[in-house]
Amino acid sequence: MIQVTNSFAMNPARRRWLKQVSTLAGALGLGHAAQLLSAKNAWAQSSDYKALVCIFLYGGNDGANTVVPTDARYEAYRAVRGAMAIPRASLLPITAIPFGLHPSLSALAPLANAGRIAPVFNVGPLVRPLTKVQFRALSNGASDMPQNLFSHSDQQVLWESSSGNANERSGWGGRVVTSLGMTVPVVSVGGNSRFGSTAATAPLVLPEPGGTFGVEGLQPEDMDQVPTAARKAALDTLYGQLQETDTE
Repeated sequence: MIQVTNSFAMNPARRRWLKQVSTLAGALGLGHAAQLLSAKNAWAQSSDYKALVCIFLYGGNDGANTVVPTDARYEAYRAVRGAMAIPRASLLPITAIPFGLHPSLSALAPLANAGRIAPVFNVGPLVRPLTKVQFRALSNGASDMPQNLFSHSDQQVLWESSSGNANERSGWGGRVVTSLGMTVPVVSVGGNSRFGSTAATAPLVLPEPGGTFGVEGLQPEDMDQVPTAARKAALDTLYGQLQETDTE
């Protein structure tokens, strides 16, 4: 399972980045990381290999204007959105469902009409199923209400944890890995987010394009400096201890 963020997903250098990460991991003695990448590459060659790639867009999005109803519900949409409503004639129709895409999403329209992608409606963190009437009857802070509603940053965390509890420490990606008994953790190029965490482990975090795992100047040609060599030796020692823990 791989997690990426919007900044990485939009970067055209991502393939070159994967090659650089493999080279860098070997140069720094990060054997386990290189092994994981090599294993994933081997799996990718098999005919039955599948990967779940999750792209989380941390920025805001006007969802009501991204996928718009084109049937009788359009008039209700237009009444609510007012001047912000997208003209029905401008929407890009989606085959088999009465919805259309925002006109700027023309690149996605062929994928939607080919059944390669599909919108999923009415989703979000819930403590229990609630109707609109029941929700409006609840007071702020009620135990049946997801915590910190209308806080953008807090709701991002709840989405990643798939929980209504802001104190939940694991993410749904990490819990999937645990439930399937996978030995390879979630691989993240979006930082150490809640999504890939389990109750006991964190995701394998790789740098975005241009990143160097947070260490610079540790190439073989840099080892003529005594402090640099000592720093590299210390990192090797620390990594060796982690390897011993992993094999116990």
